[in-house]
Amino acid sequence: MPFPIIGILSAEFSEGRWFINTLLNQSDVFTVLSNLDPAVLKQLFSGKSTNPDINKIIAKTSQNGLFNMFLMGQLYTEFNNDESIRSQMKDKRLIIEDYEFKNASLAVKPVTTKYTVLNPFVLDHAKFLEYTKKDKGVMNDEKGQKAYEGKPEAVVLKNTPIDFMVKLEFATQGKTYHLIKYFDYTDQVVLITNNEGNFSISPSKRGCKLNSV
Repeated sequence: MPFPIIGILSAEFSEGRWFINTLLNQSDVFTVLSNLDPAVLKQLFSGKSTNPDINKIIAKTSQNGLFNMFLMGQLYTEFNNDESIRSQMKDKRLIIEDYEFKNASLAVKPVTTKYTVLNPFVLDHAKFLEYTKKDKGVMNDEKGQKAYEGKPEAVVLKNTPIDFMVKLEFATQGKTYHLIKYFDYTDQVVLITNNEGNFSISPSKRGCKLNSV
């Protein structure tokens, strides 16, 4: 195109309908896609470049081998203030009038390339709780069952004492979950599903270590 992208709005297809994406970091997505040169975007998404300046960006915005859209959005100002990097990454159509305008032609077949990138999601509702002293040394006995009756902690109780540490309660896609961290010889994390008041530990997360969540 002989002109840059001037606007973008993400959408998601769910349950047979299209919905406008309301991610809080929508501004980061817009900043990245509307300001960077298409060739640079391709290099960032692929994680490969022969340009030392672009490799500096890749090094700072790569997470687990994938390009992190949020990090790039947060670091954009830093890169943009560095003239040497700015000249390499900025879409020339934004800074040079009529850039490649005369070279534009109709009926050009687009080339589509697919990449997987990271883009943090925002939970619908989330509550963070730090447990108190009364939640330490609890176990699956009459006292523990009474204290956590009707609560997700009840399904975590064991026949030996454990210490509840922190809990994240969140809702997403119409379902409520509880991520509970507790101490049982080592730090443990369980993901608990809340199905209309019936709590159950997700098999995939049962007894997993914190650093594996």
